[in-house]
Order: sequence, then structure tokens, then C-alpha cells
Amino acid sequence: TRVALTVGPGRDVDIWIWDLARKTPTRLTLDEAIDDYPLWTPDGKRIAFFSNRKNNWALYWRAADGTGKDELLGFVPARQLFPSSWSSDGKTMVLVETYVAGGNPNIGALSIEGDHNYKPLLREKYRESQPRVSPNGRWMAYSSDESGKSEIYVRPFPDVDSGGRWQVSPTGGDSPLWSRDGRELFYRSGDAVMAVPVKTDPAFSLETPKLLFRGMYLTNSVVSPWDVSPDGKRFLMVKPPGSTGEGPRKINVVLNWFEELKQRVPTK
Repeated sequence: TRVALTVGPGRDVDIWIWDLARKTPTRLTLDEAIDDYPLWTPDGKRIAFFSNRKNNWALYWRAADGTGKDELLGFVPARQLFPSSWSSDGKTMVLVETYVAGGNPNIGALSIEGDHNYKPLLREKYRESQPRVSPNGRWMAYSSDESGKSEIYVRPFPDVDSGGRWQVSPTGGDSPLWSRDGRELFYRSGDAVMAVPVKTDPAFSLETPKLLFRGMYLTNSVVSPWDVSPDGKRFLMVKPPGSTGEGPRKINVVLNWFEELKQRVPTK
């Protein structure tokens, strides 16, 4: 019933909440810093986000109804942490980790309990990002360019090295997204949206990807920039500026229209 989004030009970016029923926006963050990459908590009560306050790149969260204050969740020196997904019990946030000085992104996890300990999950020489944990909490889908181009892979979670790694997309893919029942894994491949039937219990298995639809929508190389409704019948996606989502605009030029008008509407 509500959508968290970022609004603002340049460095003046804040988190807003769009109420789908009332069709009204409400600003959530008021700090002058960049507040970006919002992520709902599983219970819908809070929103975690990335911010560069006090010249530090850190994670914060705030009550989604606007009450209270922004609270610091985690900070790692010289790194930027972008919230991406949750464990099934809501106690661990899965993040994309990048170095402020540059380099390939990696994947890590932040505990929401206790001292908010942070640990890396995947820190390899490849570009690994866009992690999404399956609804049953046993698997993690993510994108990696280890083959030379971006593809979708699945590993066990939270122990990503406990055995098994499956390539889901055969010809390129990014932005993985699980269906709410865990029976399908969606991803993007160019302008195509693909769906893969999967099984997540007792072991992981997958079938052949199938095309759902095509369309030009905005992408993000760090986190998956879309979502699916609880009933699995609708996707929430962002159209490029000036796009109708139905292909390029065109202008129809009609010649000799005045002669045709005289034929249709004779003059006396």
C-alpha cells in the first residue's frame, strides 16, 4: 500500500513515501545530506537507507510513519554500504559493499541485533551486487560478471560457500527478484523481463527461463530497482524520463488535410 522512493536533483536527495491509496507523497528524511536506497523492514514499520551524513557513508533507519529520529545502523571506514535485502527472520540485512576509492562491489551482511556486527559474504575479484534472499531464507540470488558479462547466480544463505552455485540466466541478466511464494525467480535481460520456475526446498533446482514481457525501464548496477506485488500479478518499475513505456514517441504528419476537410464538410 506504500512505496518508498528517492526524490531530488543532484545532491539534494531524500526518502519519500508514496501512499498508493491516497495518491499522496510524504517526505520522510529531512537532512541536507544524500539519503538514498530505501529498504523496508520485513514488518513494514521502518525504512533503512544509505546516507553521507557528517562526511561518512553509513546506514541509517527511521520509522516509516515519520515519528522519532534517524538512527545509525552501521558504518565501515572507507566503504559504502547499500541496503538490498533481508534474511527471512529480519535480523540480518544483506548489503552491497563498495570502496569509496573505487573498485568492484561486493556483498556483505549486517546484524540488526546487538552491536550491529558487519561481515563480508562475497568479496572476490568480480563485480558482485544486487543480492536478494529467498522468502524461506535459505538462498541468495545475485548478479556477477565472473563470466565476462552480468549473469544471475544463486548460492546458499547465509553460508554462501557451503556448497552449490547455480547460474540462472543463460544469456545475460541482472536485477534478480524472488516471487513472494519463492516459486519463481525474476530477472532482467536488456529490455526483457524473464521468469524462472524454481524449487527452494529441500534443495535448490531451476527450470528454463521464459519471457514475461519487454519494456524499457531504469536499471541500477548496485541493487535491484524493482519489486513485485504480494499476489505476484504486478511489478513496480521506473520508466526512463519522458518515456511512456510503450516504445519511442512519434509524430504523424498529415498532408493536404485542408482538402480532405473540404470533402468531409462541404461548404455551401
